[in-house]
Amino acid sequence: MRIALIEAGHWHAPLYLDGLAGDGLEVTAVSDVSGGGGRAIAERYGARFHERWEDLIGAETIDFAFAFGRPVEMPVIGEALVRAGVPFALEKPCGVDLDGVQGLARLAAATDHFVAVPYLYRIGPLREVLAELAGGLPGRFHHMSFRFIGGPPGRYLETNCPWMLDRAQSGGGALMNLGGHFVDLVSLLTGETARDVVAVTSDSAYGAGIEDYAALTIRTDGGAVAVVEAGYTFPSAGEALREFSFTLRSDTHYVTSTGDGLIVRDVARPSEAGRHIGVELRTERYYPMFVADTLARFRRGEPPACGLGEAVEVMDVMARAYRSAQT
Repeated sequence: MRIALIEAGHWHAPLYLDGLAGDGLEVTAVSDVSGGGGRAIAERYGARFHERWEDLIGAETIDFAFAFGRPVEMPVIGEALVRAGVPFALEKPCGVDLDGVQGLARLAAATDHFVAVPYLYRIGPLREVLAELAGGLPGRFHHMSFRFIGGPPGRYLETNCPWMLDRAQSGGGALMNLGGHFVDLVSLLTGETARDVVAVTSDSAYGAGIEDYAALTIRTDGGAVAVVEAGYTFPSAGEALREFSFTLRSDTHYVTSTGDGLIVRDVARPSEAGRHIGVELRTERYYPMFVADTLARFRRGEPPACGLGEAVEVMDVMARAYRSAQT
């Protein structure tokens, strides 16, 4: 299978590469207008390098593409791939606003085009454990909270992605970049849509032009309440890259994350101690899983675990959250 990596200067692109080591996979073409990380990836695979993604799509024969780039151009890249007949995965958030993501979703749906989106908790061990605890997903969840505080926004300058600090190109800051995973997880767990969305944001820690902290509250149409905190304020260094924690309360269990998994308490047996379940929670470990799962589903003729429909739902919540924060 001939694989193309489009706009591979994105800082997430290297996280995908371990998933491309499978039999029958060959990275044949790479584009990167920045000429930095993408060129190095092309050299690693002996792939043809293009500065412009338009040239790559026009010149190469591709069986599957993994597309990155600046969020502002993601709908345009996606449209070009749909029109070229190339199945692909598109980095989240797939655009900077609801109109752009909806437009791409409608175009892809019209031809039943395969498009996967890496909202990562749709696949992997955390989903499997939570599905087992809930007796299948969606389940009956009453409330949940998620906290993901990553490193300072200056890291995007270090990885040659300065556009992440430009709201017009990125769509937003920590909430858009980090919070989307948990907005989607709320949808996955409950099977419900967001009825009420309230958010506050702050850029006071760094004044970088995008929010470096956000707190979002969602109430679903079934009454579940979720709180999502996302930020760029953790002083990351060495192995300590972020603060990440969550809690979930279902009909049957109270679940608390730990550094290496979950503590699960049975609601019907409050006197019993919680039991530990080892689960990989680090998002960077999920990207190779996403690549393998996406390609396996494509080969089997199945839809992706997460697609543009889910990306539209996330972007709808994001749009409402930013409107709320402004008022």
